[in-house]
Formats: sequence, structure tokens, C-alpha cells
Amino acid sequence: MRYWVILFTIYGLSIAQRKTNEFLNQERAKLSDSAYVKFLKQNDECLGREYIDNKRIVVVLSDIQFEEELILNLGGLTAKIFYTVSPHSEDTVLIYIPEEKILFLGDATSEDFFNNGYRDKDKLKTLINLIESIDCRYCI
Repeated sequence: MRYWVILFTIYGLSIAQRKTNEFLNQERAKLSDSAYVKFLKQNDECLGREYIDNKRIVVVLSDIQFEEELILNLGGLTAKIFYTVSPHSEDTVLIYIPEEKILFLGDATSEDFFNNGYRDKDKLKTLINLIESIDCRYCI
């Protein structure tokens, strides 16, 4: 069984692609099962320390959800947030700042692949072609 636990606090509005919210909603439903919570705490040392003494794990969906693309005016800069295909996850999102020619890849190129570690070479080629097609000077 493969699982991911991501813990963070956001002070402000959060943005996520639809599939991310679906994943979060599924995880929230699983947390009603005490055996699942016990499994998570036993198999993730950090999670076990963070949520000791029956401290409840709370999963919150994003405030803003988008499907394909969301464009934000940052006051002189534009952030183009968009969903893309990636071998890393089913909900990969990249952020492009065209005025600065910067492309934020997030974890899109991570070597940790979903689907039991299988790297889909077609998805990797699609991601590479997309990155190469974007007029960016820096990939972060």
C-alpha cells in the first residue's frame, strides 16, 4: 500500500486543481477509520509525532479550485497556473510567470512516481515537450 502524507498550514487562500481536491476529499473520508489513522501514524514517524495523544488530523479542501488553467494578475506580473500531464502524479500543476520567463515545476519532475513506482514514459515525453515549448529562461 502506498500513501502520501503532506502536512502544512496556509495563512490565506489556497488554490488547487480539481483532482487535488478530489484526493483531499478521499483522504478526509478515510480519516474516519481509526485503523487507517493508526496505520498512518505507525508508518510515518513525523506524522506519529505531530499527531500524538489522539490529536485529530484535519484535511481541508482548497478555497479556489480550477480545472485546466487559472490566471492571476499579481500587479505587474501574471501567474499562469495550469494542469499538465506528468509521470509524478495525476494532479500536476505548473506555474508560469511570462514577464520573468520563469516556470515553476513544483514536484512534476520528481523521481517518485505514482502507480506503484511505474514511470510512464509517454507522460514523461509529454511533460518534456510542454516544458520545451514554453518560452522560459528558468525552470525552478
